[in-house]
Amino acid sequence: MILTPKAMRNAEKYAVDCGISLWELMCNAGYELSKIVRKIAYDKMVKNVVILCGKGNNAGDGYVCANHLIADGMNVSVINVLGEPKSELGIKAFSLLDDRVKISDESVITEADIIIDAVFGTGFKGDLPENVKTIFILAENSSAYRIACDCPSGVDCLTGKVSNGSFHFDETVTFHSEKIGCLLKPATEYCGEIKVCDIGIPYDLEKYSDIEITLLDDDFPADVMPERIADGHKGTFGKANLICGSNQYKGAAALSLASALRSGVGLVELFSDKEICDSLFTQLPEAIYTKIDKSDIDASISKITSKKSTATLIGCGLGDCDKRLVEEMISQSVSPLIIDADGINLISENINVVLNAKDKVILTPHPAELSRICGVSVEEILADRLLYAVKVAKDLNCIVVSKGADTFITDGKTVYLNKSGNTALSKGGSGDILAGLICGIVAQGVEPLKACACGCYILGKTAEILSESLSERGIIGSDIISALPYVFKILDI
Repeated sequence: MILTPKAMRNAEKYAVDCGISLWELMCNAGYELSKIVRKIAYDKMVKNVVILCGKGNNAGDGYVCANHLIADGMNVSVINVLGEPKSELGIKAFSLLDDRVKISDESVITEADIIIDAVFGTGFKGDLPENVKTIFILAENSSAYRIACDCPSGVDCLTGKVSNGSFHFDETVTFHSEKIGCLLKPATEYCGEIKVCDIGIPYDLEKYSDIEITLLDDDFPADVMPERIADGHKGTFGKANLICGSNQYKGAAALSLASALRSGVGLVELFSDKEICDSLFTQLPEAIYTKIDKSDIDASISKITSKKSTATLIGCGLGDCDKRLVEEMISQSVSPLIIDADGINLISENINVVLNAKDKVILTPHPAELSRICGVSVEEILADRLLYAVKVAKDLNCIVVSKGADTFITDGKTVYLNKSGNTALSKGGSGDILAGLICGIVAQGVEPLKACACGCYILGKTAEILSESLSERGIIGSDIISALPYVFKILDI
């Protein structure tokens, strides 16, 4: 289970409604943390533990942990880096602190074998105070084994943003569930191994969250991709129609088309300018080519809609054409419609046109495109990309693929998180490849939300596998496309 900070707070409230007090949860958290620390101390044959505590409930977890460790014969020092606690539960836990626990200053950090961070919890946002940074520098430079309580201090548990001055951990002991921000870059680089401990909160996602977050893995594509039946033919595996390319962006059409052809779909037809079709015919002879004049929207739409498909992609390299081309496709397409890049930009000021769709619409924005859809700055999108994606999906009854170093795929209720990939994809054309791949997978009959998740994971996995033998710096889009069949084999699809 993966939760947002808000959902975690709701989970705690739900526990209280079920008769489990917040004090019991704190005691359980401190005890579970102490069990992990105790094992590490025994394995390493060390005794000196330093616990950094803040002024809230996260500090309370640390104080409870300290009592268990001191009872086990360890040398435990507590540093109240922000002074004595201020929260009700933190004050209570501090008042019950065993007399044998030393209240110390940062000088004991140099002698620590294990350092526990219990300063800030999952609700942290903003910047670390300067005095905290000073202590954290000592912790970062220490040779001690470092453990974060619930989450590393300085990490935003919604966005994955990390405050300047945070330090790195060998492991993070988190409670009840993983926190979404700790799974996102750059926070994931600070958390180390993440261990989830049960602290007694009943597991009932519907009671405390309106979204379900699932982390994609190697098993996912094989679970959702259709079987290649032995007597299948080109009609068996669907047809993808692509409306892509312009004289300015010929490459976008080529990449999306090549990717769709490699997806396993039976037929792929490109609708584009005469020059695009003529130039790509010899390069990709497996596709069908239909020439359209995008200055004549009605004739273009008539040509496109007369050709049946099981999925349609519009937008990759479309250029600055009449937005009616996209609007009419939304209202007339009778198969799922993937809208990417220029397709999104053309309708971003009138995004509610998506509500006119006869079938499911899939939007695949990067942060700047999502900002245009939402009418907010890119900075605001990056500060809350998951929730903006969920909001758009809910408001427009569509699927949103919110692209980034970590990608969210959502229909407004279910969220898939894709972490596969690397900087080999940080180049022009990656979005076109993804759009073509998604279109091809949808066309094969995979449920659109799962098809989007599958496409994102496969693209990232391909980059990872190629990077085992090639430099991320030098890999280009055509390398990715050529490697797709090899990766399909590895993933058993």
